[in-house]
Amino acid sequence: FNFEMPRLIEVRAGAWQRSCLVRSPTEVTLVTCCTSDRLPRLRALAEAWDGIISVAVLLPSSRFLAPRRTIAAVRAVTAEVERRGRCRLDVRLFRGPMPHPDHNSPLVPINSLRNAALAAAATELVL
Repeated sequence: FNFEMPRLIEVRAGAWQRSCLVRSPTEVTLVTCCTSDRLPRLRALAEAWDGIISVAVLLPSSRFLAPRRTIAAVRAVTAEVERRGRCRLDVRLFRGPMPHPDHNSPLVPINSLRNAALAAAATELVL
């Protein structure tokens, strides 16, 4: 069995969506990642955290409508979080590998996503 994962492809270089709210370099950034089905949990996390969240979102591997729907859903979450004015949400979008023929569904490269979110964190302190 080959555990090697293809590289993630960033949808747009740098932070795809960076919060415009004021921040301090002494704050703690919460680093996380999610897939499209976990966006409601990201919204709940943003409601509970008053700091900065750096998140890497994996778009569905489909080439058609699913990525567009996910991008629209991410925009809705970021707009809602910005309106509340508490949490600063920085988002990076990635396309994952296409499903392997031997698997029923694509594997989610959690470590790669988390590392991408960590690399995007703009503060020295991270969780």
